[in-house]
Amino acid sequence: MSKKSNKDNYNEKNKIFELLSSVVGIQNVSDNPVVLASYAFDSSSVPSALPGYVVLPRTNMKVKAILEIANGKKKPFATMYLF
Repeated sequence: MSKKSNKDNYNEKNKIFELLSSVVGIQNVSDNPVVLASYAFDSSSVPSALPGYVVLPRTNMKVKAILEIANGKKKPFATMYLF
């Protein structure tokens, strides 16, 4: 089994970022470490983890498209409802 290189991982991360941005707009996707850290914790008893991206969809159709991307790339996702 071959291991992915750092370049392959970087390219895959950029591709996913571009896909997410194409759905919600670049202003609604972040991989900034400060933003990611602010979404890594909640009040649940589940251990915290740093997300790969924070995505802020505004419609049900955009949520659906994001979930399709995550499922297609076999990436885990967590949802958070913001008022």
